[in-house]
Amino acid sequence: NRKRGAMISFMYRGADTLKQQKGDSINIHFYNSANEPLRTLRVKAENGLNRIYWNFDTKGSRQTGRPKPETGSAEQGGGYPVAPGTYKVVVKKGNEADSIQLEVKADPRIPFYPDVYESKKKLTERLQVSVDQLTASLDRVADAEETIGKIENSLKGNKGKEVDSLRKACVEMKKTIKKLKEPILGRSSEKQGITRFADRTTISVIQTARMEIMGKLSNPTNLSQRLVEEAEKAIKESIGTIDGFFNDSWKNFRKLAETTPMGLFKEEGWCLQFFIARCDISFFRSFDKCSNILKILLIYFLLHTDKILTWCTSFLKAEVTEFIIVCKE
Repeated sequence: NRKRGAMISFMYRGADTLKQQKGDSINIHFYNSANEPLRTLRVKAENGLNRIYWNFDTKGSRQTGRPKPETGSAEQGGGYPVAPGTYKVVVKKGNEADSIQLEVKADPRIPFYPDVYESKKKLTERLQVSVDQLTASLDRVADAEETIGKIENSLKGNKGKEVDSLRKACVEMKKTIKKLKEPILGRSSEKQGITRFADRTTISVIQTARMEIMGKLSNPTNLSQRLVEEAEKAIKESIGTIDGFFNDSWKNFRKLAETTPMGLFKEEGWCLQFFIARCDISFFRSFDKCSNILKILLIYFLLHTDKILTWCTSFLKAEVTEFIIVCKE
């Protein structure tokens, strides 16, 4: 079957190396008539003729509930489709680039009205602002789940009343997060096969609004406006529920976890991850392989922990050469 989208072909000649044989990374940029960037594709190009397809989409947003992309990942697509018109395509590799004009034509089977296109786009983008806020809130929940997993891994093989209490708290917190996410993302089934639930969730309300906007060839109606308002209201309530979770349940769980010398909570964009496995008298060997800045951070962290009895460092030419910790029994 013929592929959907605009077919773009280009010739490429890279260095004749083993690395190039696996494909060089090429960026393909799309601009509108005002030279505003719309979309960037990253493709693997090999020596000779290369061919890719652009689905007329613009830069999009990550689907709510999906994991955050890794650093350096390709741009998220799936944004609102472009209107018929002329667009510039730039194929770029390093400092070298070439461009061409691309004309996008309307489907002759479907009438195109510029005012309808702009109205639907405006309402869709309005809804997307709230959806992105919900995605950011759910990212906080995902970070919390990751932290719980790290704590549980750190507790493996350890015994004691405090450890047991924290382990039970981790189990309860995971149940709480599951109940928190279900009204937003929907229930999940452990059975094999495709299972669908008819529950009304925040995501289902968003999808209903989107389908109402995009499923018609006319301008958005009063129903479209009402469904978008309902979606925005549902999103606001969901974000409020998530904020309440972090201000109450998560705050108490964090307080419990921090009664042990553990630094697994994200603060201001960075995280110092350190865990003292045992609370009896323990000697930790020198951190020769650690960088000096990490040693300083560890010392600072330990000085603010009530488990520390004494600490000893010796400096030679402004460098930490030995680091010994003695913990309470």
